[in-house]
Amino acid sequence: METQEVLGSVVYMECKVAGSLPISVQWTKDGSVLASKTKYQLEQKDNTVSLEIKNFEEEDTGEYLCKITNKAGSSDCSGALKAKVPPSFVSEPESQAVIPKATVHFQGVFQGTPPFTVKWFKDDTEQITGPSCSVGLEGLSCFLDLYSVGFLQSGTYSCQVSNDAGTVKCTTNLLVTEPPEFVLKLPHTTFVKQGEPLHLECKVTSAPSLRMQWYKNDNKITDGDNCRTSFVDSMAVLELCSTRSADDGVYTCEAQNDAGAVNCSTIITVQDPPSFMKVPKPVEGIKGKDAMLYCELNGTEPFKIIWYKDKKPLKESRKYKMMNESSSATLHILAVDPSDVGEYECGVTNKVGYETCHTTVTLREAPVFVKKLVNQSVKLGEEVTLMATVKGSQPITVSWVQDKDHVLRDGDNRKITFENSVVTLKVFKADHTTGGKYTCQLKNDSGVVECVSNLTVLEPATIVDSPESFNVKAGDSATLEVTVAGTPELKSTWFKDGVELSSGTKHKITFSKNISSLKVLSTESVDTGEYKCEVKNEVGSVSCKTTLTVLDKKIPPTFIRKLRDTHTIVGKPGEMECKVAGSPPFTISWHHIGQEIKSGPNHEIICSDNTCKVKLPTLKLSDSGKYTCKAVNTAGASETSASMIVQEPPSFVEKPQAKEALPGANVTFSATVHGSAPLKLKWFRGTREIVSGKGCEIALQGNAATLELYKVAKSDAGEYTCQIINDAGKESCPVNLFMKEPVQFVKKLKDMSSEKGKPLKLECTYNGTPKIFVTWLKDGKQLYASYQYNVLTTETSCVLEVLNSDSMTASGKYSCEVTNGVGTDICHAQVTLLERPFFVEELEPMEVTSGDPVCLKCRIGGTPDISVSWFKADGKLYATNTCQMAFSNGIATLILSKPSKVDTGEYTCKAENRIGSASNSCRLSVKDVKTPPSFPKKCTSLEQAVGQPVIFECRVVGSSPLEVSWLKDNGSLKNDGEYLMSYDDNTAALKIARGEMKHSGEYTCIA
Repeated sequence: METQEVLGSVVYMECKVAGSLPISVQWTKDGSVLASKTKYQLEQKDNTVSLEIKNFEEEDTGEYLCKITNKAGSSDCSGALKAKVPPSFVSEPESQAVIPKATVHFQGVFQGTPPFTVKWFKDDTEQITGPSCSVGLEGLSCFLDLYSVGFLQSGTYSCQVSNDAGTVKCTTNLLVTEPPEFVLKLPHTTFVKQGEPLHLECKVTSAPSLRMQWYKNDNKITDGDNCRTSFVDSMAVLELCSTRSADDGVYTCEAQNDAGAVNCSTIITVQDPPSFMKVPKPVEGIKGKDAMLYCELNGTEPFKIIWYKDKKPLKESRKYKMMNESSSATLHILAVDPSDVGEYECGVTNKVGYETCHTTVTLREAPVFVKKLVNQSVKLGEEVTLMATVKGSQPITVSWVQDKDHVLRDGDNRKITFENSVVTLKVFKADHTTGGKYTCQLKNDSGVVECVSNLTVLEPATIVDSPESFNVKAGDSATLEVTVAGTPELKSTWFKDGVELSSGTKHKITFSKNISSLKVLSTESVDTGEYKCEVKNEVGSVSCKTTLTVLDKKIPPTFIRKLRDTHTIVGKPGEMECKVAGSPPFTISWHHIGQEIKSGPNHEIICSDNTCKVKLPTLKLSDSGKYTCKAVNTAGASETSASMIVQEPPSFVEKPQAKEALPGANVTFSATVHGSAPLKLKWFRGTREIVSGKGCEIALQGNAATLELYKVAKSDAGEYTCQIINDAGKESCPVNLFMKEPVQFVKKLKDMSSEKGKPLKLECTYNGTPKIFVTWLKDGKQLYASYQYNVLTTETSCVLEVLNSDSMTASGKYSCEVTNGVGTDICHAQVTLLERPFFVEELEPMEVTSGDPVCLKCRIGGTPDISVSWFKADGKLYATNTCQMAFSNGIATLILSKPSKVDTGEYTCKAENRIGSASNSCRLSVKDVKTPPSFPKKCTSLEQAVGQPVIFECRVVGSSPLEVSWLKDNGSLKNDGEYLMSYDDNTAALKIARGEMKHSGEYTCIA
């Protein structure tokens, strides 16, 4: 017999014996006799013999024999003792990492003594054969199959093998790998200021065994001096220490493990922040005129420009017109008024920065006297200065007028200045003509103001005429008269032989009309003597003396005040006067150039109180000559003579005429003058006298007065004054020189590109002599203000607003022509309208069977060059063996040659050009079961002219293989020369090369 025992246990073997006693017992193992010892214990009791083995070991296995002997004979029995081996694993099941929905096969190989019991556990839960798993035992091999595993099947699995000898257990791990997923994605676009660092980060789910990679424009990014990447705590980071323009591009972070890959992208644009190359200057506007603020910009376009006034944003209106070009911004303020005064600000923004500049707009300040002229007095012969402090917007024209109409200019005795806001009129030596009312007038574009000063010339008392010594007959009266001059108040005093006289019965003293008179009544011999007349005022005093002799005989006439030479003016009244002394009565007669004259229409002869006068009411040139007054009495005769010079004051027979001239031309002003010789000619520019020199020549030849200006410039424009002077007076005549400048562009039109639908404005500035006429043209045809165009014209600028910029017809060649009668200028600009991408035909939802190729297709319009990218769940797609992308002739396609269920999702086509971008999405569903054909896009009815090609198109989806056919009026069509049928990339097309009347009908596509 055979016995199996477990190692380490106590083994007990016994057998029953019979026979005559005594019986001896012998145990052997494998032929070796066993004896009782510690390991073996042999016993014989009654008819039972036994062998006990303590702590059964492998060496105890073998063939055991028990032999019994007595005198009658012997007998034996034997049996084999074998050990029961507990199970142990020869090879344990290996840990596995699988993707979801995979089948997992765990297998282990073990050894030991059958029979075995095998159990599988996940954690502490036994796995029982069923739909999701299968447990099996084949010989010494055990296995566990798990079907379509999911994330919940991840964990620790154990295999337990048992037999009578024991149990063994081993563990293994299953990891159902989860494909990575971004929980924090990169932004769609990122703008960074040039030179600044860039930090991109995105976060993925903590799936194991992740491999991270960054790309720029599909090229792998590696760490370098300016670039560092890291992946810590599920956060992927890309850092650029300093950015530059070359860093522009699409940056993609890709996360990948055994379960799949996912990516997210951002478009990095490195930009320069806005800055001002030229800031608007402060503007001093003129009320009612237009003002312009202009600045030039630097930085990365596009800019957002906002104008502010006193911190409040401005909007385009009738008051404000705004013009923004690629690198400049202009604000036009129309018809400036006081409400426009203030601080203006231009704010410029782009994606990476903001910058502002400030300026002010003020109205031109009307002139005003800060410190006015004051009344003054000056002593005769001394210097005097009239001075005032002024303020106001330049240029300010200063003019001085004496009394009512005497316009003052620089001269030998006069200097006029305007410096550092101070106006001065300086008279070097005051004379009798200096006194009077002085008016200073200030004038600029904003107004006129005047200030008055009364200037008094303080003249010391002087003797104008005094009597000569004369004789008088006793008993006659004697009159002494002294004509004086000087600043009032004048006082006269008479003395005889040093003794002051006073009015009384003997003397009569009067002072009237600057004549001091002393009349001695009924003269006597005691009245003979020296008489003195003293005249004084606050400035000084003067005296004269004469001798009066009283005789007892008749006195012949003498002239105590003789005739004086006189200068008079034609047309004015004239007078000759003298005074006679002697014994009356006198016979008085007047002669002119030897011819006696009598009172009449042309002469009036008056004799009163020994004063003899001849008056001429209206002087003529013929009245010039020598006048003689004769006095005769019984004692004798006397005469006095003097000349009267009658002069004609200067006048203009023909005044100079205003001139218009071009820069560089010579200009001559000429006038015909009249007046008594000698005549003197002066020309003034403003208040300054012009002197012949390099730039001009002044001439007076006969009665012709001329001023010739050589090579005039713009600065020579203004008012000129011709002044003619002689001894009888002076006459002035103003004349203007206008400089005509041919119009020319200062800022010309520039070729420009503008996005379709955005405001479109063209602006240019010019200068030249008004009036300037502006004409706008497009492609050679004149434009007028209408619903399509708005034209704004100022004195120095013009703006064309294109109101139909939402139409591509607004593109073309624009021209601006300006003319002012002196010249013409023209400038051109080619305007191109740019369209951001748009989808002419959008993507359609598609449903296909796993493994069947599918094509996503859309048609894109817009301004070239257009770049196309494809995305799935925000991750950018790249071309592979099973994924192909193309963009040609405006059609973008994405072809998946072997789609599976993992390709199910939303797909986005993104089109970009330099203007902007557009996106369109559709959903792709990939199913395991076959799907019937369907039409995401059906055919549309057509009308076509005879002779033109006809194309029917539709989109077809469904499980492959698909068969597509066409019917016309329910009749089948075949590919031949007349009809061409095709089916590519899920698009079915029927083409008729040349349409005819017979082709009209109903067409049907069958899939």
